[in-house]
Amino acid sequence: MRQTTGSHPNCPHTQVPNPSYNFAFKPMSSQEAWVFHFQSQTQKGNHTMTPITLPVAELKSALSGFSKIIPKNSTLPVLQCLKIERTQEGWICLTATDLDRFVTLRLEQPAKGEPASLLVPFDNLQKVVKTCDKNQRIHLEAGPNNHHSIKFDLVGQIGETKSKAPPVEEYPEIPRINGEPTPVSESLRMAILDAMTCACTDDTRPPLKGVCVDVSKHDAHYVVGTDGHHLYSCNSFNLPFKKSLLIPRHKFLAWKDFNLDGEWKMKVSDTSDAKSEVSLQISSRRWRFITKQLPGNFPNWQQCVPDPTLAKTHLELVPDNLQAVAQVIQSMPCHDPKHQTIGIQWNGKEVALLTKQEPTDPWSRISIPDAKGTGPDVTIFCDRRYLSKALEYGLTTIGLIDEISPLRLYRGGRQMIIMPVRTIGAVEEVQPPQPALTHRKTATSQTSPTPQPPKPERNPMPAPTNTPPDHEQAPGIDQIVQVIGEARDTIVNGLNRLQDASKQLRQLQKGRRNAERGLQSVRATIQSLTRLRI
Repeated sequence: MRQTTGSHPNCPHTQVPNPSYNFAFKPMSSQEAWVFHFQSQTQKGNHTMTPITLPVAELKSALSGFSKIIPKNSTLPVLQCLKIERTQEGWICLTATDLDRFVTLRLEQPAKGEPASLLVPFDNLQKVVKTCDKNQRIHLEAGPNNHHSIKFDLVGQIGETKSKAPPVEEYPEIPRINGEPTPVSESLRMAILDAMTCACTDDTRPPLKGVCVDVSKHDAHYVVGTDGHHLYSCNSFNLPFKKSLLIPRHKFLAWKDFNLDGEWKMKVSDTSDAKSEVSLQISSRRWRFITKQLPGNFPNWQQCVPDPTLAKTHLELVPDNLQAVAQVIQSMPCHDPKHQTIGIQWNGKEVALLTKQEPTDPWSRISIPDAKGTGPDVTIFCDRRYLSKALEYGLTTIGLIDEISPLRLYRGGRQMIIMPVRTIGAVEEVQPPQPALTHRKTATSQTSPTPQPPKPERNPMPAPTNTPPDHEQAPGIDQIVQVIGEARDTIVNGLNRLQDASKQLRQLQKGRRNAERGLQSVRATIQSLTRLRI
């Protein structure tokens, strides 16, 4: 009698007699197939390690998270692999990296077997998992010359896929961060995720491609994210960090499964050595995310925040209506595909949104229900994407200084600063959406007609006080810029009309060809009828 330990979930320990290898063909159950396989491999002397068993149910969701880390076009084959290891205690861990970030998953249950580690190509493992049922398990076996096997149940038999992987010694060393982890509260986690959506995506501005945890003020720590056009900040945190952090923006941190895997904990590497790179670890119950901090220094973001005491007009929206207003903003027509310009108007009685479909159309006015306001009349324009995002974050109050100063939307300790879109000329007409609504000229409209304005131009992110007023610019330059803008718009409109005319000509030509074919068919029918003899 020989005892063989199998790794199939249905037969962890099975005694199998010395087989006589009776090759009578008969169906084998999944359990019998695995017993036969492991016994034969043991007798051949090829069974060098206990296979690493992975449940498909956990792998299906885990591979989705690893795909956000593994680079798709890397020239290093080792980065296209998962490192799978079984620890001394039996825990099975899977790791992926792009050299700057490391993501590790620990499976729910430990397994029996000696410590082992190997590399498996991610694409090969993903293809096998897609073909397996969620109740199945796959088994990894190390082979000679790094030709590993991925084995799985296949209709009561054993399916096997061979994969070639680099040696496990070539895999980058996983950083180890010592120290006590800091619990991340739910409010801090949500602030990091909200600020991350406002971070920059431009590779030429590395410090802005992440979230700054600003601890420069001992009484109030901030979480800040900006791309130079809008800025989000949240305060009222007290964190045990001595220096500010720059958390890189990464889609894995916003991944749903990672956010639903329990409370976050954060650790920062020792910063005593100024030359060493600072690493950051964010871990949940089963996942661990290690990344390097962004290079450079985060700018002094507080200089871009307008002084709240300077706001003259305050608009208050109903919290229950924010989602509905955000949906309306996203569905409104837009004449400016680049800057997504939308207007906000307070006329002393009601708060309204201004929109139009074509640049030459008058502005349509849509009232916001139950919105209130105080202060002088004002009309300001901004990017609808930022305004909609602020409403989705639950910011209910809008503070306005004037038509060219940044908007400040806030609620409690959270705020978003949005740079306005500057439009040349004033709002001449506001077309009401319903006959019952009337329109009027704004206080900034001119009495004499103005030429068609060119496309809006966005303000830069620096504080608006540094922007020179319009009357200080040379009149000749303004006239030249205006003429160039009008000429550009005329050329664009002419090209659009030529394209429309070309499409109409092609349609007419196609219809003429169809008519000629129909006429030829009628002629052929008539000729065939004339040949008939009665």
